[in-house]
Amino acid sequence: LICKDRFDGKSCSAQIVNLENQILPHHRFFGFCKTRPFYRRGKRETAVKVFTVSSESKYLLIQKVPSLNVGKELINRCENFGVIEKTWILPDYPCDPFTEAHVVCYRNIVDARRAKRFFDNLSFYGSLLHVSYAPEYESVDETEQKLILRNKEVETRSKLFRLAFYGKCNDVRTTTYCEKEAKRKK
Repeated sequence: LICKDRFDGKSCSAQIVNLENQILPHHRFFGFCKTRPFYRRGKRETAVKVFTVSSESKYLLIQKVPSLNVGKELINRCENFGVIEKTWILPDYPCDPFTEAHVVCYRNIVDARRAKRFFDNLSFYGSLLHVSYAPEYESVDETEQKLILRNKEVETRSKLFRLAFYGKCNDVRTTTYCEKEAKRKK
């Protein structure tokens, strides 16, 4: 059983969700990519994984945290990347011996992306952390807000693309923004 917080506007009520104590497929670590050409390799080995809008989340599942009561230290480090709305430990989550799993919810998905990139495969008290997105903890409203935000980001990028290549922006709401960008580029 996993505790899941739901927001219904003003109050926050806890709801119990049974995920049958299983590791979901998108939380498994499949290893690093070894077949990448030399010119495509970075300084660190990384796994090749594509995230869609629905698979990204502001909820992060941090696995392999040592069971040494270092949760506060982990949260302090997580706060360096943005405002944290809530955190909790998953007591029945299947983990390695002497480790536990934590869930961290950021206010913004951008902060969660930065934190995931930093914490994934980080040595933390002698254990390499494994961090993955946890969209199964999102409410329907949070998912809807995430999709609306992504739609706005795509609109902004397409407007900047039109401005860069055609020199004009035909949207009334962003005309002043486009004019500022055009002046900046000159």
